[in-house]
Amino acid sequence: MSHLLDLQNLVLGRPAPGLDDALLWRISDALSRRGERGGAGPADIAALIRQALWRASLLEGGEPVLRVPASPGWPTAATWRDFHCSVELADAMHLIVRARSWSPSWLGQEAPEAARDVDDAIALRSRRPADRQRAADPVLTEVLPGYLSYTSPGQREAVRAAFLLPPGDTVLVNLPTGAGKTLAFQAPALRFADQGGLVVVIVPTVALARDQEERFLDLLRTSPGRPRIPARLAFHSGLTDEERGDMRRAIREGTLPILFTSPEAALGSLKHLLLDAASSGRLKLFAIDEAHMVSQWGEGFRPHFQMLAGLRRALFQACDASGHPRFRTLLLTATLTPSAYETLNALFGDGKRCHLVSETYLRPEAVYLLHQAPDEPARIHRVLDALRVLPRPLILYTTTRDHADAWHARLHQEQFLRTVVVKGGDLADPENEHLLRDWKERRLDIVVATSAFGLGMDLEEVRSVVHACVPETIDRYYQEVGRGGRDGNACVSLLVCTAEDFRTAENLSSDLRIGPERGLERWRSMFTQRGSGRTSGVHVLPLDAIPSGYTASSQRNESWNLRTLVLMARTGFIDFALAPPPEIQRVPEESDTQFETRLRAVLEKSSREVAVRIHDGRHSDQEAWDVLFQEVRRRLARADEEAFLLVRELGHLRRPLSELLRQVYAIPEADISLPPYALRCPVTRGHGYSADPPSFYDPTLLTLEETCARPSPQVARLFSEAREGGCLWVAYAPPSGDSATRWEWNQFLRDVLLRLATHGVTEFDLPESMADAALWKDLAAHSPWRFVCRADPPQEWGPLYEPPRARLSLLPPQASAVELRRVLQARNPVHILLLPQHTPDPERPDRTACAVRHSLDISQFMMRLDTWVSST
Repeated sequence: MSHLLDLQNLVLGRPAPGLDDALLWRISDALSRRGERGGAGPADIAALIRQALWRASLLEGGEPVLRVPASPGWPTAATWRDFHCSVELADAMHLIVRARSWSPSWLGQEAPEAARDVDDAIALRSRRPADRQRAADPVLTEVLPGYLSYTSPGQREAVRAAFLLPPGDTVLVNLPTGAGKTLAFQAPALRFADQGGLVVVIVPTVALARDQEERFLDLLRTSPGRPRIPARLAFHSGLTDEERGDMRRAIREGTLPILFTSPEAALGSLKHLLLDAASSGRLKLFAIDEAHMVSQWGEGFRPHFQMLAGLRRALFQACDASGHPRFRTLLLTATLTPSAYETLNALFGDGKRCHLVSETYLRPEAVYLLHQAPDEPARIHRVLDALRVLPRPLILYTTTRDHADAWHARLHQEQFLRTVVVKGGDLADPENEHLLRDWKERRLDIVVATSAFGLGMDLEEVRSVVHACVPETIDRYYQEVGRGGRDGNACVSLLVCTAEDFRTAENLSSDLRIGPERGLERWRSMFTQRGSGRTSGVHVLPLDAIPSGYTASSQRNESWNLRTLVLMARTGFIDFALAPPPEIQRVPEESDTQFETRLRAVLEKSSREVAVRIHDGRHSDQEAWDVLFQEVRRRLARADEEAFLLVRELGHLRRPLSELLRQVYAIPEADISLPPYALRCPVTRGHGYSADPPSFYDPTLLTLEETCARPSPQVARLFSEAREGGCLWVAYAPPSGDSATRWEWNQFLRDVLLRLATHGVTEFDLPESMADAALWKDLAAHSPWRFVCRADPPQEWGPLYEPPRARLSLLPPQASAVELRRVLQARNPVHILLLPQHTPDPERPDRTACAVRHSLDISQFMMRLDTWVSST
């Protein structure tokens, strides 16, 4: 049954079984709730039906017609015309509707080309290459049955890094939106759950915490042998007291595999629990999702982001004191700027640069429409015109909360009732839970929001992102556009601005920064009331300290005190440590409820304290403050000015938008540059630039610095002494004789592989006939990291890439010279080649490779390995 026939049955109230199409499901839901409170209005119905009709026209050709009721609650003939449809009278009760093309005159000469770009989004034309997928590693298929492939090489390297980084190290994962970064912390959480392991994920908003919670619970439900599914994984202000108490108990007891929470909670009421998890060796991974917020928000209204570095150091100390290995740290982002890169390395690099997994490219899904309206009434008119035809679901962004309220009221007045407003994006209140559910279940078509909404949320099918504002940075703009098209299909980005928007953006980009005199007053007030930490040189400062001449304590006062400390950290006066958690002993016969109530009160007080170390004895000297602070302020102001100059270009674009974005996200220090690709924008549209998706096979895209999984000293010694042409050649005689002999040989070979996995060989290239699920599981169990990789095809990497892992390649008994040549392309720092002794040499086909090259017999190899193991 065609989609058009399904649509006709829906609007006439006939059965339309088996709706497997997202748009038709939206229409069905809208029609079922037509006229209800909070249901669908005539504008919602007209927009959705026009979208479906125009999609049918684009995909099937011709001019599809639809018979629709002409009754109350349905769009009138005039409404259909406003929504770019032609209308005829069918009979007294019905109209005949056809969708017409949309070519808005206000877009000028580019209108026809822009309309064709919008058509791509309506037709769901794919914009992302399908050949980015890579075979999943065995551990992944073990904990997630049916998960057969990574979405991209970048996702694969991020997951591998999460398991194979040296303990205590940090990896910065810079992958585009939709590349699947979250798997890098989901997979370890699933892997270590049966050991009582805990993965902590810091997220910036409650909405993202809830979204991640729901996605992980879905994984748990499909993962075999998992423990009882916990009720809650996200710790946030929207929980009840009972739910928060249950989560604290689960963390204490080691039954919570993963925790999603905010910086404030991690540094406050959860601090003592995280320290306990670290000291008991249960903390396996510490991740910060949307890690660029450490730089963006940590310097402004959420200073706790930059205090996470102090928390991490304290957790390391807890590991060290108890003799347990340190946990690994993951910093995940889709939009890494030079400023964020510098900040993250300074806070989490431990005196060196973080490891880096970076697969950077401009996402090809969005087409960009940019227009400057002469005034606010014109902007309103043009945005409403676009909203009538742009495909759903759709996000409408504004900068201020007042503007968000105004647009929400305006859309309701226009009878777009499947619309909600979200200001701030945090969705902390329990009543907002239904909003996220309705958004994901396609009961909403438009969300009017300020910038935080959608941060990290993975609703794949967003088709349009509209800005009725100018974001204060190109970075924010690109992040928000990136919330569309995550399914790989085309989406539309429309920005309609006015001259006044640029003044608003400039004010926002020039962040309010505390002056040296006021800052010194706040510092002296906190320092005077300081307490001492249990660690030498650590001072515990009360954030609610009130400087002389200021009014009573308030959240705003605490925020400015935190800003003062963040700025002091940038000048080098201090760095953040961790205030010691309060020691709370349970009183005899105290009930769980009484203990939790008392615990909350103590932790609430503790959350208003910050620990610092002093690095400069001039920390209270006015002259030093004047000099150092002015320099920091000048540097920050210069960065603000440069960022705003790029924003100004959005009003009258003179160069391709891709060039602006490449300028924003290029990081020369890390050799990160975006491949040249011309996005569809007003400059490129109609000038011969291809609309085809870009090629991603640039060898500079993916780098993982330094060797992650190191082999044992015994294997390293063998390799250094006996290698030939970059490989350690080990020859074996293929088995012959009866099945019992072959079975014994296979058992011996499996033992060789398991021994090498024990000694840190991590990457295995095995014949399909031998590489069964049981062997992969055993290899992972013997690995020091409980993780092994399928060998990467050598031809996948560029000439400069060396996979940072020890590799074993096993050639089958009848291996040819061609197979041997393929294996020799690998450039791993340690590569053990196990081959039949009669394999022809690729360069000398008349001779065997083992006769031409220096090689060890497999018995010699194992004997040397055993000798060196016993001697150490």
